[in-house]
Amino acid sequence: MAGTSAGPASSPSSATAPPPQPSPPSTRPPPHPARVRLRRATAHHHRHPEPVLTAQEFANQIIAIAREFSEAQAKQRSVANDLDTRLIQIGRQRREWKTAEQGIPALIFEAQAEGYEPSRTAVLLGVSPSYVRRILRENHHYSWRVDLFESDAGPRWQP
Repeated sequence: MAGTSAGPASSPSSATAPPPQPSPPSTRPPPHPARVRLRRATAHHHRHPEPVLTAQEFANQIIAIAREFSEAQAKQRSVANDLDTRLIQIGRQRREWKTAEQGIPALIFEAQAEGYEPSRTAVLLGVSPSYVRRILRENHHYSWRVDLFESDAGPRWQP
């Protein structure tokens, strides 16, 4: 067995490779995170390509989008019209109330002349008794009678 040595160095399977050399430091800066994300997304897209649409499928998608848009616009218009209608109704009611409100003091004085108590007038008008009393206090309505100018009480206007 001359020429063969039974040592570990002579067998090709037991030969040891030299340790790997460290790579020289790179002079390039690391890639921007957005570029890294783009590379990953592109790689994913190439591994999992999206199905190709036919012209008919594309047209159907566009029509569906247009329908959704049209329905959303119609809904917004109906809400706007509904709001317009409500605002018009409330405005009309407010103007009617303002017109009616101007006649409330006259009604209060008419009720007083008929002998109504302020509390009863308030209940019938749907206001507070203090409101009725305030109107009566702030707006003095005197009913002077000419025929009582010269009466038994003396020569003056009689309430």
